[in-house]
Amino acid sequence: MGSSEVVSIEQGLATLRVTVDSERATDAFRRALREVTLRANIPGFRKGKAPRAVVERFVGADYIFENAIQGLVPEAYEQAMKDAGLTPIEDPEFEGLDGVNLESGDDLVFTAKVWVKPEIELMDYSSIKIDRARHEVTAEEVDNVLEQLREDAAEYVPVERSVVQAGDLVALDVVGSVDGERAERLSAVNAELTLGKDDLLPGLEEKIIGLTLGEPTDVEISLPDDYHDSELAGRKATLTITVNSIKEKQLPELNDEFATTLEGVSNLADLRDRVEHNLVHRALSAALMDVARTALGKIIQGSKVGESKLLVDRRLDKLVSEIRRKAEDQGVEWAKYLEMRGKTEEEIRSELYEKAVEQVQQDLIIQEVAIRESLLPTEREVSMTLLEMIGNVDRLPEAVIQKTLSDPALRRSAFDVAVRTAVLRWLGQNCDADPASATCGRDHSHDHDHDHDHDHDHGHDHDHDHDHSHDDEHEHDGEGDDGGHGHQPEAGDAAAEQE
Repeated sequence: MGSSEVVSIEQGLATLRVTVDSERATDAFRRALREVTLRANIPGFRKGKAPRAVVERFVGADYIFENAIQGLVPEAYEQAMKDAGLTPIEDPEFEGLDGVNLESGDDLVFTAKVWVKPEIELMDYSSIKIDRARHEVTAEEVDNVLEQLREDAAEYVPVERSVVQAGDLVALDVVGSVDGERAERLSAVNAELTLGKDDLLPGLEEKIIGLTLGEPTDVEISLPDDYHDSELAGRKATLTITVNSIKEKQLPELNDEFATTLEGVSNLADLRDRVEHNLVHRALSAALMDVARTALGKIIQGSKVGESKLLVDRRLDKLVSEIRRKAEDQGVEWAKYLEMRGKTEEEIRSELYEKAVEQVQQDLIIQEVAIRESLLPTEREVSMTLLEMIGNVDRLPEAVIQKTLSDPALRRSAFDVAVRTAVLRWLGQNCDADPASATCGRDHSHDHDHDHDHDHDHGHDHDHDHDHSHDDEHEHDGEGDDGGHGHQPEAGDAAAEQE
């Protein structure tokens, strides 16, 4: 048979010494020779009838050896990993196989080096119970949502006045210049801007308000130091602005007529009721998510996770890549960004090291809880999560969707998101000190899919929980069903948080 031993595990890199007895090694070589002989088309011989010496000259002795090794070493390695109770997270590297004679009568001894999943000592979390926050939905909250619905339905209509006011939608011609030279990147023709959305250059909106229709006006601005165009960042510019048109916002009246424009709503009273109901769900879901996160924090604090240099390095790569992408999205080259920060990339990695370690440990603990509680997602659930992550699926060609769904890296990311969401949902349900009270108090047995928003959400955007506790990954949501006796939201149903 054979034997194996773990020589060392350093920062997650395991070294194993694997021994395969001589008889098994010899059998593997002879089996490989037999199979190669049967497959080889050697002139002058029928398949399988050529002498060994001829076969070795024809295909090469190394080829036979590689076939023997491929049939022998992986099996011995997998058994060694199983015996050691180790889980690989990367393909192994084998040493000690060069120049080996499998027919020498000696045992085959080789070394396997492989990054393994760190050892996790998970605390006993069965007794964790968290008091859930209670929230009564107020009339003011309902009114705020109704006002937002009016804002969403607002239209911009032409006005007779000729002076720009706050909140207007204006069309502008802009000619920008810096130090007397025209700057095309600061110029535009008939550009539409909605005043009051805080997406203009600092101080520019105040200078547009009060401009007169059709009268070119010069305004001076200072471009911010972090302006996306590094050549213009921090410089003063002159903008010659001509207002071509002015429109003002017109809100619909809050009445039955407006309410019925929303799908499935019969009148204003019905709309208010639906809004209030959805706000109750939002509050419950958010409270359950707080329970889940608090419980997870206690589990992380009470558990131990071994080192893994590979996983930490990968997370550092990801964190640095995210910073680099954001900089480049703003038009700042990576070298320029590092110069502005006065740091090297290695110094930034050093600053992010503790964060990377914490994130890796948290992910490993979440995965361990998922394994223990049988929460690992199916392939279909991973696909559904991935579709939610990319969004706007209806607008994508089928070929693009299928390519996305088969991308290994994206599927790994979606798997992690699905695992995290499932664990948070489970913790919210099982660590709530008073789960019986976590209902909206209404009977949802008539709902076809129990999605707790009557198929149409008129109270809020109901994006469920987007847990960005350590990255930008979209969190998959779950569905809840309490059998129709007062619908009970889950931690995974929490509405999008403003972070």
